[in-house]
Amino acid sequence: MLRELTAIDEQMIDFAWELGKRAETASYPRPSSRAQLLERLQKAVHPDQEGALGYYAGGLLQGICTYFWDPQERYAQTTLFLLERSGYPQAADEFTAFLRDRLGGYELLVGVSAANDAAVSYLQDRGFVCVEASIDTRLARWRRQTVDQAIVVEAIGPASFGEYAAFHDQHALPLEMYWHSKNIQRELERFRILAVRQGGEIRASIFARTYPGGAEIIGHFAPDGAYAVREALLQSLLELLHRGARPPEEVVYFIDEGSDLELQAALNAGFEINDHYRCYRCIL
Repeated sequence: MLRELTAIDEQMIDFAWELGKRAETASYPRPSSRAQLLERLQKAVHPDQEGALGYYAGGLLQGICTYFWDPQERYAQTTLFLLERSGYPQAADEFTAFLRDRLGGYELLVGVSAANDAAVSYLQDRGFVCVEASIDTRLARWRRQTVDQAIVVEAIGPASFGEYAAFHDQHALPLEMYWHSKNIQRELERFRILAVRQGGEIRASIFARTYPGGAEIIGHFAPDGAYAVREALLQSLLELLHRGARPPEEVVYFIDEGSDLELQAALNAGFEINDHYRCYRCIL
């Protein structure tokens, strides 16, 4: 039985936390604490372009799905997709049928841990396409490191964003990134963007989205083989994020599998591998 959730209780929190903290049952974005999970649930059950669903069997909670949608982009994404393995297909079918009825024609993204084989099998069997396979890395303790002083890194702000946007979209649009320049501009105050020029033109960049208590590095564009440029941009971004009275408690960085230089730069900066991530897409 499917229910739209309008309030949360301890049973829901315990259920979501137990499934969300184990890679073999986890969905993305993975909450790093019960407090973060509680905040996510509270936001979803007081909807403003967000929603929360519960699936019950025999009176027992068997699944939780929270999600948001963007009417301008006709884009939707789950923020929790946590189901008991024993009844996975039935509960997941109920969730996707509800979303299809409410958001027909939207692009839906569902993120799960690569180790969650029940979710991976279900999504593949239902015709979802894997659009991202990446390594989830996290930085909890940052230590300042020296970088190549010959590489000049500049901050991109409102005045220079128009010039930067053209470079950004050359890379972001072919990758079908949600965070293309128009969507970044809608939330520009939350982004930290750095760039490197060569011959007077922008040739590389890195950008992160900040949120209370943390930040996520969304993308890192650089020429093939340009390790020193990648390292300089990453270290400069970390210094920028940690400047001030309230540095982030955690920096999240998803790196495409096979991007060896990007991963090497992250590991050298102190990031640690947390999990392996899969993102699946369908049109509702």
